[in-house]
Amino acid sequence: MSKAARKTATRKGLDLITATHQRKFQKQPETITSAVPVVAAAMPTGDDAKLVALGRQISALRVLERASEVESMRCNEAYDQMTRSNQMTCSRKEALEHSGLAAAELAGNLISDQMTEVYKQMLGLRPTTLEGYRALALAIVENCWCDEINLGQETGDEWGTAVIISSLTGIPMPDDDGQASAACDISA
Repeated sequence: MSKAARKTATRKGLDLITATHQRKFQKQPETITSAVPVVAAAMPTGDDAKLVALGRQISALRVLERASEVESMRCNEAYDQMTRSNQMTCSRKEALEHSGLAAAELAGNLISDQMTEVYKQMLGLRPTTLEGYRALALAIVENCWCDEINLGQETGDEWGTAVIISSLTGIPMPDDDGQASAACDISA
């Protein structure tokens, strides 16, 4: 695929994802950003203000990434139907194009790359306020942990990190049985 064709496919893929799914995610009250406790405080400045702004970018990109994942699943089903047929009339490469799977996967990869770049920018900043730490913690959950508190191997340091991030973001930690437990709200 040429560079111009890839750029056009990406633009079309992002437009399709945005138009098809953006309303769905805007209507869901349980989106990750709604879990953040609201605190009346002075507007952050310096690195903290940059962290908050970049955190908003990560959240917006995560919404697009979730929509892209849904679109990729839909296109993958169309691709599977095309390739399962005994009377397949096109090559697998053509099926990738016709199903939209190639464009959907490319769009998803570009969104993921953008999230990674924003996250790297955030890691170069140093929070000094609760808002800055909260923005960074939420970026970790959205960019690295797929919207859930990740307990890893549940060693002491991983558990402690998970408790801090859960407390900062308001996102519950999973219990021993895998169910979400209440998060601590450190803003009170």
